[in-house]
Amino acid sequence: MNEDLDQSIDSLPWWIPQPLGARALIRPDGLKDKTAGGIYLPDQAKEEPTEGVIANLGPGHKLKDGTYAPLEVKIGQRVIYNKWGATEIKEQGETFVIVREEDILGIIHGGEIDDDLLPAF
Repeated sequence: MNEDLDQSIDSLPWWIPQPLGARALIRPDGLKDKTAGGIYLPDQAKEEPTEGVIANLGPGHKLKDGTYAPLEVKIGQRVIYNKWGATEIKEQGETFVIVREEDILGIIHGGEIDDDLLPAF
């Protein structure tokens, strides 16, 4: 397994779930209450989030020789994911989604990451 992944997993709180295989645990950004044009949306019109921050990772793809190929994303990166491929879980009052690596559509570079989206250590 990847040494960087081992170190990051050891520093996470006990209640942060550990995904299996080539899956990622994502903390969604939350429901958007305003459109890009500045129009506020009522609760029933809000869409489920498709962006979030990687909170934890599985070991990766298992290769024929028994080793693991790490995922392309890293803990703390902001990503866009397929909401239909996500499994929502709630743990200790926090909402997370688990997605396969194939359901992560892209990494958002630049901009500030809101510390509230990262797991509390």
